[in-house]
Amino acid sequence: MGGSTGGGKLTFQGKEYPFKIGGLTVGANVGISKMSAAGEVYDLKDVVKFPGIYTKLDASIALGGGVGGLRLKNEHGVIMRLESRTEGLQLNVGSASGITVKME
Repeated sequence: MGGSTGGGKLTFQGKEYPFKIGGLTVGANVGISKMSAAGEVYDLKDVVKFPGIYTKLDASIALGGGVGGLRLKNEHGVIMRLESRTEGLQLNVGSASGITVKME
């Protein structure tokens, strides 16, 4: 079982909202890596629907050079499309994965 933590800022209707994330992977998780991600949020009509538990909407996409793509969806129907850049080595053979988003 592995995990990760981090944070970011959501820009919604001209305002910035800081948030924290916590990730969870069940299965083998080996190595050390640093990841940064940026992306777009879809189907968000009210900022209170942004926090929640996001799960993979489809398979991760490897774009090469340490760059990958991921689509996640929470229980409110909000979708995040992220493009990430990873540094370091990480082996992840997880059978379930999710990210918890909480507003600061």
